[in-house]
Amino acid sequence: MKEVKQHEPDGSVSINKEDKKAYDKVRYKANRKKMNDYSKAYHQANKENKKVYNKTWQKANKEKCAGYKKAWQKANRNKFNNYNAIRRARKNKTNVLITKEEKQKINQLYKIAQDATKLFGYGWDVDHIIPLSKGGLHKLTNLQVVPSTWNRTKHNLNCDKYW
Repeated sequence: MKEVKQHEPDGSVSINKEDKKAYDKVRYKANRKKMNDYSKAYHQANKENKKVYNKTWQKANKEKCAGYKKAWQKANRNKFNNYNAIRRARKNKTNVLITKEEKQKINQLYKIAQDATKLFGYGWDVDHIIPLSKGGLHKLTNLQVVPSTWNRTKHNLNCDKYW
């Protein structure tokens, strides 16, 4: 790879940006494991500094953060809805410890609801058979996929199963 150097008016020499990017890409591919290990070790050693930096960056870039958050929510609607249900369950002190497999199955329910919405053309939700506000738990045996209209009319008034 030929490096194209540019002479600056102050007498210094700079490398062409495109060539530098290509060089960095080749260098990264050749040393990927070494660089990843170094990066992990650095982040492990500087956790507190990283937290402080991230908080200050987020305060300075609130609009960007909000945009990133909104884009993530749109791309991961099922995970977002599941996190909200977990948050509500914690707030009502009705959250239970669940295994990783149960968590994955619950996420699959939210994915099924999202896919059903695309397939049928109207909204589908994951409903808590016994509402969280009435002491129901956020666990697999208390969840069902139902049409949004039915879920909205049910609200937290009853414990009916849809099917």
